[in-house]
This record gives sequence, C-alpha cells and structure tokens, in this order.
Amino acid sequence: MVVLININDLYELIPTDANSDLFPGLPFVAIAVVTTWIYVSTQWKKWALKAVKTADYNDLIRRINDKENSFILKGWNELSSKSKGYRIIGLLIFSGAFYAFDYMNAKTHQQLNAEGKYTEATVLSITQKAKNKKKYIIANITFNVGDTAYEDEHVLSTGFFNRIEETNGFLIQKGDAYQILYAASDPMLNRLMMDSPSAETVSRLMEVTQNKLVKDGQDSILSKCMVQATYQTFGFKGIAQLYHRNTSYWKNENYNSIKYRLMTEKPEFTTIIEACN
Repeated sequence: MVVLININDLYELIPTDANSDLFPGLPFVAIAVVTTWIYVSTQWKKWALKAVKTADYNDLIRRINDKENSFILKGWNELSSKSKGYRIIGLLIFSGAFYAFDYMNAKTHQQLNAEGKYTEATVLSITQKAKNKKKYIIANITFNVGDTAYEDEHVLSTGFFNRIEETNGFLIQKGDAYQILYAASDPMLNRLMMDSPSAETVSRLMEVTQNKLVKDGQDSILSKCMVQATYQTFGFKGIAQLYHRNTSYWKNENYNSIKYRLMTEKPEFTTIIEACN
C-alpha cells in the first residue's frame, strides 16, 4: 500500500513565524538527503548492470567486487586502524571533561544542601553577551547577606530553544525579585530560584497574564477571577500555563498549549471555571 503525504500538511505542523527557534524546512531537507543517499547507495549496482550487455555481466561483477575490495573496503580498514588511537584519545578527553563538569555540579549541589540559606535577590539589569556566535542573556542581580551586599550574574537563556530574556515563560524585567539559595561560607556560590518570585513580582506577572487574556478576547472580570483562582490552586506555574495557553510547544517546551490542556483536564481547574462563571 502506498501512502501519499501532502508536504504542505506537514509544514502546517511546524510554526513558520519569525520567532521559531529552528528553521522549519530543515527536518525535511535532512530527510530528503538521507533518503536519497540510502537509495543511491543501494541501487547503484543495479543501474550499472542495466547499462551493460549480458555477455559482460560476470566481468562487470568481478570488477565491481575487486574495486570494492581493493579501494573501498581496504581503504576503510586502513583508515579505521589508523584512527583507533585518535578515537581513544578523543573519548578520554570527552569523558574527562564530562566528569569534571559533573563533579563541579555535584560539589556545588552538595555544598548548597549542606549549608544553604535563602534570601531575596533583585534583578538590577538584563544584558546580552555574544560568544562563539551564541547569544547569552544575563541577569545581573544583587542580594544581601547580613550587612554585606553581593552582586552576581546568572545566565537566563542561550537563545536556542526559548525566547531570550524569558524564564518560566515570562519576560524578566529590572526590579523583579526571586529567592536565591546561597552557601553560608561563600555567598557567591548560589543558585537563583526562578520558580520562586517575590510577592511583588507575582503580582506583576498576574497582571500581565490578566491583560493577555483580555487581549485574547476574554471578559476582564472573568480573566481576573481565573488568574487569581489559578494562582491559588496551581501556584506560579499555573498562571504561566494560563498565559501560554496558545503558545506552540516549539516556542516553549515547558509552558505551552499542550501543557495548558493537560492542566484544564484536572478536576481543580473545572472547579475554577465553575466558580468564575
């Protein structure tokens, strides 16, 4: 059975606007290249045989096999043997780098668990840095430990999979505040808790969500009720899902229309709808 697929239907499944993270045609180009390579590599002998007379069949087979054995297979085996040492060295370097990175993360995590304390950090500014053709969005923060003020910076996004300057689906602004976990012996060893914004920041984000619902055509009173009830029931992540109820998965893998639909299927959300209506 032959199944015909309309390529235009496939493109409709992938966002094509300017904010898409990956070029939408790239998967199709890759599929076409791989499929063509597989087909050509498996059919070239048959094409060659069709181009010669029957009397030359055995001679052609012999020459093809000799060519494969003398040039392709032999050359590949020689290359494989010579590259064994390089592959081993490369594997050792990669393993060592991965182990060192994992060790530092584990050490930081262990130290924060052992002597970690919480305080509030305020965003001073948002800056952008470029390195090796990558865009890094940096949140410059300040926090106090006792009478001492500390300043640090945290990477919010590398600009690959999420929109820059966003965390948890909301645009970060100067003046926003979040909890920060720091080591008592070294406050510069810390972790910014982006899932734990301050009450003032939550209030701003609730207002942003309410305005988004009104902009989408929902009644203002109903929008305010839904935002407040959703936050009381599902917390900060709940209003983020509410804000991104029409967002594609390709733009935000954590907060999108799919995750929102899953939230609406919960009995608690049904209660919210009934109460607000």
